[in-house]
Amino acid sequence: MKTKLTIDKAIFEQELKDYIQSGKSILEKYSKTSISQDKFQALEKEYDYWDDEVKEFLKQRFDNPKNEYFNSFENADNFNMGSLNDIIRGANPYDIMFRYKYFKDKIEPRIEILISLSKKLKFIPGSENNDNKKNINTSMANPKIAAPPYISIRF
Repeated sequence: MKTKLTIDKAIFEQELKDYIQSGKSILEKYSKTSISQDKFQALEKEYDYWDDEVKEFLKQRFDNPKNEYFNSFENADNFNMGSLNDIIRGANPYDIMFRYKYFKDKIEPRIEILISLSKKLKFIPGSENNDNKKNINTSMANPKIAAPPYISIRF
């Protein structure tokens, strides 16, 4: 069964764009030459908050919390061997420049996955509730089709 959105596609698309932009701004926040230990720790913390929020977003916005979009985001950097190769070649894993490179290797694939998801969005089905909302809105706009009756109950 294909994973479906639980909210309107337009709302999801705007939220997704906001997360992509936030990720890019975190990535671009400091240049390689001007980063200090304190700034880098703040950057890592900001990234952790962003990462947690995006994971929760991907769980909440689909009918299956452990959906394929969440899984690909969560596992985005699992197969990045660049940092390991650098350590094997003698890089100091405590060096700020090494840590910054590792940080970039973590965030860049996650941003790319969100961009890819935005391009796939037109192919992702909405939930039945969202489809019904679209039909109701269309029927109200077309006077030839009767809108569903609304019942008011008083206690």
